[in-house]
Amino acid sequence: MATGFSRARLGAAVVTAFVCGLLFASGFDLTRFGFAQDGKGGKVASSQVQSLAETGSAFEAIADHVTPAVVSIQTQRVRVARGRNPQAPRGGIEDFFRNFEQQQGQQPREQAQEASGTGFIVSKDGYILTNNHVVADADKVTVTLLDKRTFTAKVIGRDPTTDVAVIKVDGSDLPVANLGDDNVARVGQWVVAIGNPLGLDFTVTAGIISAKGRPLPGLLQGNYAITDYIQTDAAINPGNSGGPLVDGGGKVIGINSAIASLGGSGGGQVGSIGVGFSIPIDQARSIAEELIRTGVATHPVIGVRAQTVTPGMAQTIPGAEAGAIIRDGAGVPGIVAGGAAAVGGLKTGDIITKVGSARVTTVDELVVAVRKLKVGDSVEVTYIRDGKTLKAAIVLQSDGTR
Repeated sequence: MATGFSRARLGAAVVTAFVCGLLFASGFDLTRFGFAQDGKGGKVASSQVQSLAETGSAFEAIADHVTPAVVSIQTQRVRVARGRNPQAPRGGIEDFFRNFEQQQGQQPREQAQEASGTGFIVSKDGYILTNNHVVADADKVTVTLLDKRTFTAKVIGRDPTTDVAVIKVDGSDLPVANLGDDNVARVGQWVVAIGNPLGLDFTVTAGIISAKGRPLPGLLQGNYAITDYIQTDAAINPGNSGGPLVDGGGKVIGINSAIASLGGSGGGQVGSIGVGFSIPIDQARSIAEELIRTGVATHPVIGVRAQTVTPGMAQTIPGAEAGAIIRDGAGVPGIVAGGAAAVGGLKTGDIITKVGSARVTTVDELVVAVRKLKVGDSVEVTYIRDGKTLKAAIVLQSDGTR
């Protein structure tokens, strides 16, 4: 009993001493609450608060300026279906004979499939830029503006290879999105994505440019597919396709086109994981201008079969001077007869190192450099032959005449 009493008196003494210590320390301002990160407990500077406010105001200004030129796109595709009506009741042997009779004699049924996407107006008289996959094979395209005006749109032209399409509505003095220059965009700069994800019209999200020049093998088919997407962590989801990626100056630098996803039957996340991809606006603008002008897109080609050169491959390249150090470039193991390169004097075994002012270290860079030009453009191509650096004027041909 005495032992228990002594322990109680000792515990009370310890608590009393602890409380008195806190009171003494606080009296001398020795125990300020602080941040775990730095132990200083300093307040956020007013300049920092002002900087955040200015950033927020910039996003607001971009949204106010660009969103009126963004449109919600609804498409309808009519498909012919045969066989059993899915609304009809099921019923054993009678259902079997009913299906047999339908397949033998009943007229095909039409089924409407609806989908949605985004676009943005590029001219006051109603031309709209979007993705090919948004409007491909659509029987009806309906466009809705921020102010709730609705138009029936006509598909002017589509380019499945680059996933760019142009549609048009009959209008005048429509709000227009200003197109920028993706070449001056830098990794790390703020961008804004505007679109209609998951049916949530005119949604604005923000992020940064995560990378440039991203190839996405397998996304689009063909030799002339985009190989230099802009990667962003601004949230992009189904329905954002065809919408603008906007820089800090309120100008469009890309068309939001694809996302990486962990989704699937395994139960992973479906939708935005912060990895989205946009078509660079310079390429999209060139394709759109041609679609508006002719309804068909052509792609400039140089007329070579190329492979990326590495230091280990250099000594095996035909025409390379013995002992020459060739670290990179686009090697030319094949020339298209009558093509632009052949006409300009290039030969099998040459190594292309520049197209115009653009340095070429890989095949992808060669493709990007050529795709920034137009059919009929004359460009100076720098290449290595027999260890010597040479130059040739190449007039780019169309992929249809290669």
